Amino acid sequence: GPIFAGRSGGAPAAITRKTTKPVRQFITSGDADQVVRDDGSFRKYFLRALSGEERADFNGDGYVTGEELGLFMSQQMSSLTNAAQTPKTDKLQDVRFNQGGFWFQLNLNAPVNTQLQKEKSATEQICPPGTTWSGSACSPLQIVCPPGTQWDGNTCVAKHVSCPKGLFWDGKQCVAQLASIKPVNGNKPGTIPESYKIGTSFHDCPSCPQMVVVPSGVFNMGDVSGSGNRSERPVHRVEISKPFAVGKYEITREEFAVFVKATGYSSSGCLGLNGSRFEYDASNNWQNPGFPQTDRDPVVCVSWKDAQAYIKWLSSKAAQKYRLLSEAEWEYTARAGRSTEYYFGSNTDNLCDYANGGDRSTSFEGRNLGCTDGVGAGTAKVGSYKPNKFGLFDMLGNAREWVADCWNWDYQNAPNNGSARTSGDCQRSALRGGAFYSPPANLRSAIRYYGNSKGRHCAVGFRISRDLY
Repeated sequence: GPIFAGRSGGAPAAITRKTTKPVRQFITSGDADQVVRDDGSFRKYFLRALSGEERADFNGDGYVTGEELGLFMSQQMSSLTNAAQTPKTDKLQDVRFNQGGFWFQLNLNAPVNTQLQKEKSATEQICPPGTTWSGSACSPLQIVCPPGTQWDGNTCVAKHVSCPKGLFWDGKQCVAQLASIKPVNGNKPGTIPESYKIGTSFHDCPSCPQMVVVPSGVFNMGDVSGSGNRSERPVHRVEISKPFAVGKYEITREEFAVFVKATGYSSSGCLGLNGSRFEYDASNNWQNPGFPQTDRDPVVCVSWKDAQAYIKWLSSKAAQKYRLLSEAEWEYTARAGRSTEYYFGSNTDNLCDYANGGDRSTSFEGRNLGCTDGVGAGTAKVGSYKPNKFGLFDMLGNAREWVADCWNWDYQNAPNNGSARTSGDCQRSALRGGAFYSPPANLRSAIRYYGNSKGRHCAVGFRISRDLY
């Protein structure tokens, strides 16, 4: 970067070799357009932090993590230079190497560098832990956390804001939901109410899926907790400008069977469940996914193309325009106004009350040993677990859900208006939510996957939505 711009020969060979290899975490001395001296204050304070002479070990555990060091350097240099130099810290944006980070163990018994102490005391005071010299006094160290997070004394954590009843957190403040919306154009008298209040459930026809009206709103989409995957970044603000209707449940076997009977639609070949392993079998299909189901279980072993065929048929049958949710709409409705890991909070011991995932009743790798729902290896009837605040069931588990978007490896240049991304790898489609075998980390509201649009998996189904006006 710019630190070597003024040096003849560029970066040293040793640094070049190391930076061309995969790394997990980085700290830069400044932003991309900032010229930084390699003998300036950044290096001095960096070394002081690692020697223990500066308080970068915020939680006092004897270690300086990459996050702590990055936050310290960002705060220190921004203050010293009046924001002319702003160090950056993050984990490498590569899906293969975005877990973990580096840490340094402090030698708390090391002899004091008296020369450095004299140099330091000539310009500033040595302040107690948790404070820094402001130029005239020791002041509390102010940690600047990423948007949507706050400092808990040890690290930056996702903000959790509880709003009064009838209000939703939009990432900045509690905002009012819309009380009602206009009738849908073309509604037939007597089939649905003249107006919908937020939270209203309705059917467009006797055999149509039950829909729920969700409010408009604004939210922060992606890895707001900072513990997720590279594909969930960058976190970005999305506005859902109008209320819309979402399936209260995932599409069930019974509902899909009506479509198959009416159209003669045929599909087969699926990655089914064989014990605790997933194996492809040409004879597997939505009626035989490798485990027993009821008519009220979510339909699985359906491809993105199969889901679109169902939606096209249902739209014609009900004289409405159904569709898959966009990724943004899906996460917005899954979070239901919450910025925690799950829509009920972050305690994985409570997952079995809200989601069908891998738990003690299964033998799946990474299963949640903190709870059990007794369902075992397979789907459960839709609506068997507690809903979120929007009244939607199984948003976190049971079956992963196809959404409308083409697959993209991250959220760079993602739309902020809630629309689906129609560019990228369109041979693959995005999947949202967890499944009956997922470990807790893969049941988070922010988790995202992809699948071949023509492929079928016994843990993948779908949910529908439609615009209201």
